[in-house]
Amino acid sequence: MAMLAEVAKSDTVLPPWKASKSGSISFKIRTNEPNGLIMYSRSGAHTREDLFAFEILGGHLFLHADLGSGSVKVRASKQRVDDGVWHDVALRRVDRDGRVTVDDSTVEFRTPGDSTQLDLDGLLYIGGVGAPFAPLTVPPVLWTGTLRQGYVGCMRDLVINGHPVDIAGYAQQQDSDRFNEEIHDDLLGAVRPACHAQPSLHCSSQPCMHGGYCLEGWNRFHCDCTGTPFTGPTCGKDASTLHLNGTQQMTALMPDDSRTQAEEVIVRFKTTRPRGLLIATSLENSSDRLQIFLEEGKAKMLIHIGDREKSLTVGQGLNDDMWHVLRFSRRASSLKFQVDDEPAMRAETQLGKQSILQFRTLHVGGYLHAGEDIPHFVGQLQQIWFNGYPYLEIARSAGSHQISHQGVTPIIRVTGKFGKRNHPVHHPVTFTSKHTFVGLPVLKAYVETNIYFQKKKHTENKYEVQ
Repeated sequence: MAMLAEVAKSDTVLPPWKASKSGSISFKIRTNEPNGLIMYSRSGAHTREDLFAFEILGGHLFLHADLGSGSVKVRASKQRVDDGVWHDVALRRVDRDGRVTVDDSTVEFRTPGDSTQLDLDGLLYIGGVGAPFAPLTVPPVLWTGTLRQGYVGCMRDLVINGHPVDIAGYAQQQDSDRFNEEIHDDLLGAVRPACHAQPSLHCSSQPCMHGGYCLEGWNRFHCDCTGTPFTGPTCGKDASTLHLNGTQQMTALMPDDSRTQAEEVIVRFKTTRPRGLLIATSLENSSDRLQIFLEEGKAKMLIHIGDREKSLTVGQGLNDDMWHVLRFSRRASSLKFQVDDEPAMRAETQLGKQSILQFRTLHVGGYLHAGEDIPHFVGQLQQIWFNGYPYLEIARSAGSHQISHQGVTPIIRVTGKFGKRNHPVHHPVTFTSKHTFVGLPVLKAYVETNIYFQKKKHTENKYEVQ
């Protein structure tokens, strides 16, 4: 019997894969999304680097393997696998030698070093790496894990070491509501025992409001609101605005040192000052850092890892008291920096320490301590995103100036002032009696539902709904 499941930005946890000297895994996948972590496991011991993972990057399937003496990254697919049809995947490994097959294409690989054992005593994650801010260390080579890009699509016929696995059965036994705070609605997902391909026409109904950009996905749409002053699943809620006066800042202290080979950063800002720090990382007793700041009205990015650094500059006259959006992305040695809708600046550069950026603290608007040569930012900030997390929304939702959740989430301190939220009005209607009603089309809630409205009572039997 086929073991079938539809995975939607969620994760299911399976027992460790017992494949010390040899092992096999096979499965079928179906998706139209170009990036996503399919499965992942690593050694539970801090002294070992053993790793196994499958992920989709840029539409291609990649295998990661590390037996503790060096990692290998294999592009397993010749053709893209994000075409919405089923693809067969099979992996077989004995000692250091392995073979991975995608449909009719086979790639052989050999892990480096002397180790011949794959010790995976950690759990096997399917579809993601846990709830937001889960205490799970993701290896820096696993970019989709770092960026929290869970797999969205279908999987069936998962067979591990010759034994079929009921993915949906495991998912139903596990708590799917581990993190249900309002600001993280778009980070949650589900696993369902079915695979229904809906037409990719979700964006045709223009679900993203206020100029948000709609992206088609697997049985879903995604609204990119970062270029607007709105947030939420459909860009329907006011985004948080942080006002900084030149002595204020926001800092996020991570629970542990972070090690990344990939970053995605978004900053929306408005200022009249030509200089000022927008966002930066730091690690105590280390010169490693990523900085995005204004200099002479231009946006500048600087990344320093080991004994090497690279900087990029985009835009001009950005201190015009108008809103601007900066986007920075890095994949190891590949950099991309963009302001608003201007052409992106791209560069390839060699960085130290295997291109792994280490940091513990995230600084927004300025450094906490004096001595840095970049002045504090003066102006307004919105849409501060770092590797999939909306830090302004997280800080604002806490309702205080310092938050920490079970010692897992960052400790966030804000000394700036958040602006008052406006509640936009969309298509108001008035119900003139207790007998009036409106019938709406069938609600299509495949994975999650978000309903927001305001009401105002005029008289005993008269309500206005917005």
